[in-house]
Amino acid sequence: MTWERTQDDHSEPGRWDGRMRTMAGSEASPSFHDYLSVLWRRKWYIALVVLIALGVALAYSFRQTPKYETTAQVLVLPVNFSPTEPSGQQSPPNMVNEVEVATSGPVTELAAERLDAENLVLAAVSVETPVTSGLLVITATSTDPESAAATANAFAESYLEFRRIVVLEDLRAVNDPIEDRLGEINNELVQAQQDLLTADTESARAALQISLGSLFSQRSLLEQKLNELVLPENLRV
Repeated sequence: MTWERTQDDHSEPGRWDGRMRTMAGSEASPSFHDYLSVLWRRKWYIALVVLIALGVALAYSFRQTPKYETTAQVLVLPVNFSPTEPSGQQSPPNMVNEVEVATSGPVTELAAERLDAENLVLAAVSVETPVTSGLLVITATSTDPESAAATANAFAESYLEFRRIVVLEDLRAVNDPIEDRLGEINNELVQAQQDLLTADTESARAALQISLGSLFSQRSLLEQKLNELVLPENLRV
């Protein structure tokens, strides 16, 4: 048998090889359907992973101790020492300062005493004030709902008690100098009246009369100021 090269054997031998290389090198990129097929083949594995993650999350949630929050609100009024003065003329309280007072040591000690009397544990407390509201919002957080409620109320009551103590001190700071001066004037009046009885000249008696008139006027003005001050039992905080 003899081998004969045909025309086809001479026809551009590199063309077929190049075509083969091109077909081998051009792999098609995965389509969306291919991804779905992969996911579908592994659906049970994915479902198992999701169930495990859900189970871990639920177990963690169930193991967490529940926490309870209770909120108490306190309206902070402007201090008014004069019952005849309109309340709108007083300057509003500095609520930033009042927030600090509500969480201060003295207020916390008063609240702790209230809770001790009820055999309850002091809960965590936070205090904030909504803008331009004049309110203190006291929030107590605890794993015990009774402690949370008692703590919020105890801080609200203790804040008002402490604020009243401070305001009463301010009232006494205004009231005491007036009363002290009234006592001095009354003593001077007694002395002047005694001197008037023993005065032996008209000029001395005239001078004492003038002095007495001045002392009476001063006493009247001071008594008026004293009467304008609010009574401690009527003081609002």
